[in-house]
Amino acid sequence: MVVASAHGDDVVRRRYPESFLMPSLIDDPRVAAQWADRLHVAPGPAGCIALLSLAGDIDALTLPLLCTALVTALERRPAHLVVDMPEIRYCGVRGFVLLAATARASAANGIGYAVSGVGSHLDRAARRIWSGQQLICYPTAAAAVAAICEQQLAPPPARVSSSTRAPR
Repeated sequence: MVVASAHGDDVVRRRYPESFLMPSLIDDPRVAAQWADRLHVAPGPAGCIALLSLAGDIDALTLPLLCTALVTALERRPAHLVVDMPEIRYCGVRGFVLLAATARASAANGIGYAVSGVGSHLDRAARRIWSGQQLICYPTAAAAVAAICEQQLAPPPARVSSSTRAPR
C-alpha cells in the first residue's frame, strides 16, 4: 500500500476495493488535512520518523479513514512510520489486515514500520493477523521513536565479501 508513485492511492484502491465506496475520502485534501493534528513527522538521525496517533474504533465505518491516514503518512516519505494505538478501543479484523498490509508494503519500499501502544485487548488479534510476518511493537510511542533513533545511529552490519578466494 506504500505510495511508491505519484498515484499511490491507486495502489490502495486496488488492494482495498471497498475504498471505492467512499473515494472522496482518499482524494479530498480536507480529509487528509484532518490528520494534521494526529500525524507528527520529526527528523531522525538518518531520516524522518512519522508518528500517526490513532484513537477510537477501527471498524467498517472508519476503515476508509484509516486508509486515508496511512496514505497521508506514507506520502510524507518517512524513513520510518510508527502507528500509535493506545487510544484504540476496538479494532476489527479488516483494520488489522490493513495495518499488516501497510507493514508489508512499507518493508517492500524500504520504510521502517512499527506499532506502539497496542493494548492487551488488541494484542492477541494483532499477533494472529501478523502471524506470517514479524510484528514490531513497542509499549509506547516514545519507546518506538527512541528505539528507531538508536537503530538509525547504529553502524550498519559488516558485510561478508562473496568474492573471497580460496587459498592456493
